[in-house]
Formats: sequence, structure tokens, C-alpha cells
Amino acid sequence: GYIPGIMREHGIKLTAITQFKLNKDGKMAYGAESLEIFVQAPGQAAYYHFAAGRNGDFYDGEGMNGKWDGDWSYRVISAKDDPANCVFEITIPFRNFKVSDPGPEPWKIMVIRNGSPAAQGLPAPRHHDIGAGAELTFSNGKRPE
Repeated sequence: GYIPGIMREHGIKLTAITQFKLNKDGKMAYGAESLEIFVQAPGQAAYYHFAAGRNGDFYDGEGMNGKWDGDWSYRVISAKDDPANCVFEITIPFRNFKVSDPGPEPWKIMVIRNGSPAAQGLPAPRHHDIGAGAELTFSNGKRPE
């Protein structure tokens, strides 16, 4: 299993997939026009940080430890008439969190879009403060009661 993520500006018509060379720990991984995801599995002290820049720079870390290398992927799809508008498609397998099944307990997640005029987030752009994250519960294909 995996955590899928798509971030998109409302009303954009997407037509082109941006091709770029990936650059691990590039400085624009969490610069302007980037997406950051912080995730913490239930019962784990550590949280994981994934950042993806529009230009191919990316970062992953266990907490503030950037030496950790995750197994995940992303791509950027740009609007044909306005390349500054884009969608990030991100796939993060559960094995990154040392679990094979997400289970019924809530996870913590924070999603931050860094851009103009300021960072925006779910629930709020509070970098590395996973305690302020939203709760994410996986339903394993079942509808919530």
C-alpha cells in the first residue's frame, strides 16, 4: 500500500508533464513552488519529511535527519498555457514507515505548499511540528460509519 497525494490549483487545464533531472537534497526542494509532506505513523516517535520542488530538487528525512533515504516518487504536471501552475503527484509506500498495513489508528499528516504569496498548509503551515498535524485514518476500502 501507499499514500497517494495530488496537489492542484483550482481550474487549471493540465496538458504537459514536466521532465526534469532529479536532484537529491537540492536547495529548491522546499523553496518557492514546492510541496512538503510530514507523516507520522501511530506509535512511532519519528516523523518523516518529504519535499518536492518544481525543478526536480527533492528531499527526504526522518525527522531532521536528511541522511535517511525514502522510497517514494513524484512528478510535476504543468498547465500548457501557464507553466507556473502545476500539479504534484506523489506516491509514498507504507514500507517507508516500517509498516505493511496502515491499521485503524490515526496517523499524523501535514501538507504544505510553499508558494506565492506565502506557504499554505493542511491544517496549517507549521514546518516540523507534527503534533499540529491533521489526523489521517485509513479505511482499508470500507466506508466510514
